[in-house]
Amino acid sequence: ELCLAIIPSFAHLIDLQAMKYCILPRIKKICFETITLSVRVNCLICLGKLVESLDKWIIIDEVIPLLQSIPSREPAVLMAILGIIKVAMSSSKSGGLPREILATRVIPFLVPISIETSLNLNQ
Repeated sequence: ELCLAIIPSFAHLIDLQAMKYCILPRIKKICFETITLSVRVNCLICLGKLVESLDKWIIIDEVIPLLQSIPSREPAVLMAILGIIKVAMSSSKSGGLPREILATRVIPFLVPISIETSLNLNQ
């Protein structure tokens, strides 16, 4: 968990290929293999902080599918997923997500989340 908190502080020093093929797969592995909610949420928080350092294609090819395949639906996980999508949409480096990706991949993923019974009205 300590590594997940530290990685975003030096993400700007890591090249995109290392990020795509070394860092992101390890974060994904930790996120999927853990049964501890706090570790999964910390993986997503780390990923959310890394999104600013990623280009549009890594977000589209790696991050969005990762978010869609997370099996748990706890409120903390869902809020972290929504936070990552929000950052990805407004990222200055990637220029945001294209309309086509929003329409075909992000919105169809978000609609079922919006009616999740574990969320309260504010969430």
